[in-house]
Order: sequence, then C-alpha cells, then structure tokens
Amino acid sequence: MSSSVISNENDNNFSDVSSISLATEEDSNIITQCINAWKEIQHKTQEEIESKIKEYLETPIPIQGFLQINQS
Repeated sequence: MSSSVISNENDNNFSDVSSISLATEEDSNIITQCINAWKEIQHKTQEEIESKIKEYLETPIPIQGFLQINQS
C-alpha cells in the first residue's frame, strides 16, 4: 500500500471522527491536536518516523512515582 493511500485513509478516518457529535469540548480539542499532529507527521520520511518511535521506546519511564499514586 502506498503512503498516499495510507494518508488518504487516515485523513478520511480523522474526518469521520471529527464529524461525530462529541461529548465534551476536551474531546474536540484532543481530536484537533491529533489531526494537526498527523498533518505534520505524514510528510516525514519512514526513517524519521522510525527513529522517533525508537527514541520514545528507549526513553526510560520513571515508574516509582506512578506506583505510589496507584497504591493510594
């Protein structure tokens, strides 16, 4: 599947989601942020995207604070 086909499919999916009656304004803001992020990302090369994913996966997540919050 070519990237333009994927791009068109994703654009259509975002259009479908954004046309749904949303429960809150916060939901609408999140969808708008996702649409804007996708517009930026879809123009990057596959290597740039894979590099960013690798960077996120290699970033340590401090779980100590998370565990304390969830245990209370």
